Amino acid sequence: MAALGAALAMGQQACSLTPNTGRALDHYAPAAPKGGVGVCPLVVGVFPARLSGPWFTGAGIKNDINPVTAFLVKARGVLFLVDGGLVATDHMPLIMRNAGGAPGYELAGYATARAQLEQVGIRESDLSFLVVTHAHGDHTGAAEAFPGLPLLMSSEEVKWVRALLVPRSDAITWRSQEAWNQLLPRVQSVQWNGQLADSGLSTFDLFDDGSVVFLHTPGHTPGSMSVMLQTGPDQRTVLLGDAALTEKSVRQNIPSGLLGKFVDDDIRASERTLSVLHRLIRDDPRWRPYPSHDERLLAERHTFESCAKALLALP
Repeated sequence: MAALGAALAMGQQACSLTPNTGRALDHYAPAAPKGGVGVCPLVVGVFPARLSGPWFTGAGIKNDINPVTAFLVKARGVLFLVDGGLVATDHMPLIMRNAGGAPGYELAGYATARAQLEQVGIRESDLSFLVVTHAHGDHTGAAEAFPGLPLLMSSEEVKWVRALLVPRSDAITWRSQEAWNQLLPRVQSVQWNGQLADSGLSTFDLFDDGSVVFLHTPGHTPGSMSVMLQTGPDQRTVLLGDAALTEKSVRQNIPSGLLGKFVDDDIRASERTLSVLHRLIRDDPRWRPYPSHDERLLAERHTFESCAKALLALP
């Protein structure tokens, strides 16, 4: 995975991000020389072991510990974060609390996304925005940690969050409505303007050059989106959020099973999305899927520093 940070995919232009608080997201005009695309995972914690076993078996997970992961991306000279780990609040379900019952998850030996970035010299001011694949609490923890960053979410996800009744908002996103009301003004909502060929799934080309494309992957939540990256001439990376739970589940088209009945907003839509992703990767071997909770990402927790250095060296 560290090699991904050094992989180049040369495009036509680079873009800068200007905060556009509370409005629809548009593509960004070129503002810098063309540059490469790379990605590094940040493992910021693991789920309690009691959440694995039979819950995850149907999704192809065999490990008894599954990571919570953010991703640092550099593309066309723009540095940004995809997801950010768990938000620890009093609204977290009991099953997600750590052994002591406090809000949180197993953090021993892990550092937050912000702490890991600071260890390699990356400050909040170096980041342009935070991409939120979906609004569940194990993907939005960096929102408060980086209070100055715009949040990029799909328009469907914003509508879904706004429509949740207060008890459901607390239980599903682990945030109160008051907390969301403080975050939503920072959101730039993604308005789909394209479509992935032969898929029925909508797309948004961030830089208008194919280097970073957001893909609407509904099912887990109505507005879930994945991030497609051209990380090399013969390499493509897709950050899936929770559109799939493991690489195996995508490659073999294994639905989320028993777990999906509890965590997917629309299990049929989730299965349709998984089938599209399966065909994408089956038909084009350049694509490598990275679900946020894939157990193989645990092996990357000790390589982030070297990966980040290679990433920062990209033009």
